Amino acid sequence: MASLRSVKGMNDLFGVEASSLGAVEAIARQLAKRWGAEEVRTPILEKLDLFVRSVGEATDVVGKEMYTFEDKDGSSLCLRPEATASVARMVVQHGILRDNPRFRAFYAGPMFRRERPQKGRYRQFHQVGVEFFGEPDPSADVEVIALAAAILDALGLDDVVVELGSVGCPECRPSYRKKLVEFLRREAVQLCDLCNQRTESNPLRSLDCKSASCQVVFQDAPLPLDSLCETCEVHQMGVEKGLDQLGLDYRVNKRLVRGLDYYRRTVFECTTQKLGAQSAVIAGGRYDGLLGSVGGDEGVAAVGFAAGTERLQLLAREAGAEAAHSPADIAIVTDRNQRVEEALVLMQGLRSAGLVVVADLSGRGRKAKTKWLGRIAHRHSVFLEADGSARLRVEGMETQAVSPEAAAILGALPVD
Repeated sequence: MASLRSVKGMNDLFGVEASSLGAVEAIARQLAKRWGAEEVRTPILEKLDLFVRSVGEATDVVGKEMYTFEDKDGSSLCLRPEATASVARMVVQHGILRDNPRFRAFYAGPMFRRERPQKGRYRQFHQVGVEFFGEPDPSADVEVIALAAAILDALGLDDVVVELGSVGCPECRPSYRKKLVEFLRREAVQLCDLCNQRTESNPLRSLDCKSASCQVVFQDAPLPLDSLCETCEVHQMGVEKGLDQLGLDYRVNKRLVRGLDYYRRTVFECTTQKLGAQSAVIAGGRYDGLLGSVGGDEGVAAVGFAAGTERLQLLAREAGAEAAHSPADIAIVTDRNQRVEEALVLMQGLRSAGLVVVADLSGRGRKAKTKWLGRIAHRHSVFLEADGSARLRVEGMETQAVSPEAAAILGALPVD
């Protein structure tokens, strides 16, 4: 019988891969807490309509990449492709803003998109992100960007540049969209098939096309940042002024757009050269009005970002800041299956004192257990001999600080 394997693009994580991914999440979680965000968790399964209404039916995420299915009651469900819409739905469903009109959320967890797997991008992938609700001022945009930069700095990146743009608002975007569609129609014969498909459904996304020939054409295209209304211009200047005050490196990018429909005004990407060609590793922006698409108050302001955790993990590795797999503090072995009850009591005491303890209490012989000790990462080992003695061995590693309780237990053992 053929062995079963994981689904393509969905990976098992264990050992250093699991621990370093968790370390990246822990860094983001700790920093988000400093910015006043509290952690939230939303279901992996959501109703399909949530993303159709918020992300946009014409986007690649909804139109091509989602895992969808019909439930037994006939409802259409999907695996969440991103978390912003889910957090927005949660905020509305539970009336969170009634008690806390300026709510800041942090999340971490798996997302799902059926796209071509490649290094750092998978069909099941993980994201960390923040969402700030009820804060319309440019200062909130600046805080979000500063948090994103702080996370990348904590991961050892020293070449981060913030690409900053604006996609306007419902007041100024319709006239810009009209100008852009007219341009795309005029240049249709010179554009790729994908850009021509997007002309009517998602024209702003065409500006992000990776085709070199299309980029040549777009040199003459109208740009969103040149078509802002006065309110959007003031907001944009406020964001730039705030970033200047903090000394954060940024570059105004008039062509910058985002692939999801809910963005308004500020959009940004944190880019780095660490993975080769310049690439975005954290991206986000403002999405005032999103709550209205999920049944809430359309007047609520919102801004945030998301980052692919696997890509952050790769960057930390490239920068030499990846978290190592933590060894056990103590490995306990018995002489075959002698003194097992005593070993259990010792293990319980050490674990209660805060130490990480692994053990082999099986009936295997000394040679097999010695080989096992050589394969696992540990700081010290304790041998419980059949003759009633016990020896603590320091395995060539520095003794770490332990609690007084643990020191008292270990101090009673003779050092070998």
